[in-house]
Amino acid sequence: MIRKNKGIYWGIILILIAVATLGIAFDLITGNVTKLIWSFLLGGVVLINLVELSWGGVFFPLAIIAHIYRPELSIPRGSMWAVYTAALLLTIGFQMISRNFRSKKRKRGFKVNVDGEDIYVSGKHVKDKVKESVGGFGSSYYEENEGEIVYVENNFGDASRYVNSINLKRAEVENNFGNLRVYFDNAVFSPSGATIKVDCNFGKTTLYLPRDVNIINNVTTSLGAVTGSGNRASVEGAPTVVVDGDAAFGNIDIVII
Repeated sequence: MIRKNKGIYWGIILILIAVATLGIAFDLITGNVTKLIWSFLLGGVVLINLVELSWGGVFFPLAIIAHIYRPELSIPRGSMWAVYTAALLLTIGFQMISRNFRSKKRKRGFKVNVDGEDIYVSGKHVKDKVKESVGGFGSSYYEENEGEIVYVENNFGDASRYVNSINLKRAEVENNFGNLRVYFDNAVFSPSGATIKVDCNFGKTTLYLPRDVNIINNVTTSLGAVTGSGNRASVEGAPTVVVDGDAAFGNIDIVII
C-alpha cells in the first residue's frame, strides 16, 4: 500500500518543505533552512520505511538527523560513532524481530533449516527444488518441496539459491547485511504471471532471470540502488514477472541470462 502511494507521501513532504522555506523567507520561522530541509527529507524516508518495517531506513536516517542537530542535542563531537553503532544494532535487532513476526503469518508453509538459515516453502501441488550453497563453508544442499511460493532469506553471509519450479507464482527474497544471488533461470513461471518481492537491507541481492519472460520492475529505493534490467517485454504471450520490493542502504541487481 505504501509503495503505491509513495508519490503522495513525497508530495506532502515537498509541500511541507515549501511552506517551511516561505516561513523562513518571511521571518515566520527562524532557523537553519538547510537543516530543516534535510530533516523533512529524512523524516519522509523514516515514515516510508517505518510503514514497510524496513528498519535500516528508519534508524540510520534518525542517526543522521541526530548528527545534523548534534550541537542542539548536546552530543559530544567524538560520540557520534556511538549513535551510528546504536542505529546499526537497532536495525539488526528489529529486523530479527519483524522477520519472526512475518514468518508466523505465512500459512500452510514449512521451514527448512540449512546451515543455520531458513527457507520457507508453502503450497500443495507443485514440486520445487531449491539448491543452496553457502559461500565460505563449501557446503551445498538440495531439498524437494511442495509449493508454488518460495521464501529465501540470507543474513550476514554470502549465499546462492537455485530455484527450479514448474509453476512458480511468487518468491519472497530477503537479504540483510549479506551478498545473495538467486537464480530463476531454470524456473518455469506460472502462465498467469508471478511476483518476486525483494527486501535488501545493507547488502547486495542479485536476481538472475530468464530471457523468455516479460519483466516489470517496480523495485523502489531508500538510500539504496537498483541496477540491471528495467521493464522488459521479450516474447508475446510469455509470463509476466513483476519484481517488487525495496533496497534500503543496499543494491538490487537484475540480470537477464
